[in-house]
Amino acid sequence: MTWCRTIWSDSIPPPKSFTTWRLFHRRMPTDENLQLRGCSLVSMCNLCNLSSETSDHLFLLCPFDVDLWHWIGDTFHIQIDNSSLAAILSTCNLHCSPQIKSVLAAAIVHTVNTIWHCRNLCRFQDS
Repeated sequence: MTWCRTIWSDSIPPPKSFTTWRLFHRRMPTDENLQLRGCSLVSMCNLCNLSSETSDHLFLLCPFDVDLWHWIGDTFHIQIDNSSLAAILSTCNLHCSPQIKSVLAAAIVHTVNTIWHCRNLCRFQDS
């Protein structure tokens, strides 16, 4: 199963899939990507305040995210490799029923969206 078929499915709302697609193609407006486009800004991860905000940190390495990825892994009784988005999505290729694969893919895509939503709440609403 390719990552594209995984995120663009009937069981996942297209706006949620679009966020994951943008992350996969490095098109999320993270501090890192805004700086690459010429914006001058100081960067700090709003979720942990420990590192600058890169796509990899924000969605894969931040302690906030690591806990989420471990929770999903524990819920499905699998080990999730959070070294890259492709590695996370590859967990949907496990030998299990199509229904479990669909629920796992939805959980991954919704987790990406939740991370982005929480980041925006912290950054723009201080909550």
